Order: sequence, then C-alpha cells, then structure tokens
Amino acid sequence: MPLETAQLLSNVFSTALKVQNPFVSIINQNIEVPYRLTHNNHPCSLWARQSEGTFRWLIKYGKELCTEYTWRYKRKHKSEEVINWCDSNKDLLIFQSTDIQAFVQALPDRYKCSSPITAYRKYYLHEKMRFAKWEKGREAPDWIIGNHCTTVISQ
Repeated sequence: MPLETAQLLSNVFSTALKVQNPFVSIINQNIEVPYRLTHNNHPCSLWARQSEGTFRWLIKYGKELCTEYTWRYKRKHKSEEVINWCDSNKDLLIFQSTDIQAFVQALPDRYKCSSPITAYRKYYLHEKMRFAKWEKGREAPDWIIGNHCTTVISQ
C-alpha cells in the first residue's frame, strides 16, 4: 500500500499541473512530479484531490504505512521518498475545500455500507484472507480473530 498511496499523492500534483479540474490547482507549474499520472478517474484518485484535509490525511496514512513496512522488513520502502516529497511540496497545491472528504469505497457493491470501516472489513474477510498473514510479533486484529469466515495464519 505505500506504493499505491504514493501514486495517489503524486496524481494530485499531476492533475493540478495537467488536467482542468474543480478541486485543486498548483502555484508552481515547473515542478517535476515523482510518478507519472495514472488511473486519474479511479474513485480513490478523485477522492485524494477533493480537499486539502483528504490530501493531508493521505500523507499521514502513507507515512504510517512506511513506518509499518520498515518495522516488518527492516528497510525503507522506496515509495517513502515520494510520500516525503509530496509532504514537502504540499503547500504548492491550492485546494477549493479544506475539509476531509468522506472515504470512498472502491470495492464490490455487495460490501458497501454506510461505514467504510465495516465495508472494508467485510471485503477483506471474504475476499483477501488468502494472502493475509501476521508475523514478527504482530497478532491478527480483533475483528479477524474468531470470525467464522477466516482461518488466521500466524507465524
């Protein structure tokens, strides 16, 4: 997820530079964005550029993902540089809204509900457990332990 987060953050800069949009513009038209623009109309890309609050939350989230990655693998994720670049250059962006926007649910409709947390938990329990694992002292979260849909792999 650090890579995807870095991509979303970079997309905000690229969109501000290259694409007419009602959400964000940029002060400096001469910056070089670390990652090329991709998946510009994906629901998460649209969400990331809707407000300054959302963008800043995504930076914090990306940094936390990188902290977890470093703890697990004893090395930095390459995307951490991009997330830090986005953080360092965030004041170049001009957002039309400052409030964090409601989290988008980019998942199959059968899992969507009023709570994005509940929706993603159901999605992961039913669709993503085949690759889930907890290791190096991390325990599975409480919402997974004891759930009848899962078989937890702990190492």
